[in-house]
Amino acid sequence: MPYVMLPCSQDAMNRAVLQTRREALSDILVLKFDSVPEEIADRINKLSDASLLRELHQRSVTIASLSDFSAVLEQLTPAEDSSG
Repeated sequence: MPYVMLPCSQDAMNRAVLQTRREALSDILVLKFDSVPEEIADRINKLSDASLLRELHQRSVTIASLSDFSAVLEQLTPAEDSSG
């Protein structure tokens, strides 16, 4: 039986990519630091730039502390950019 690809809107695909990147970033932070403060989690969940989420994920792998991650998050995501 041939594989049939169902039509999917670009918007739905973009939302799926964003959600996957948000989850991957959160997973790394939880694995490294056992938990993620709600304010950081909320900020991550409001991000709507897949490239930025990818960069944050990459940085999270080598970041030394949640405090350092929070500083990077603040530097890369001014308040108006995290409103999603």
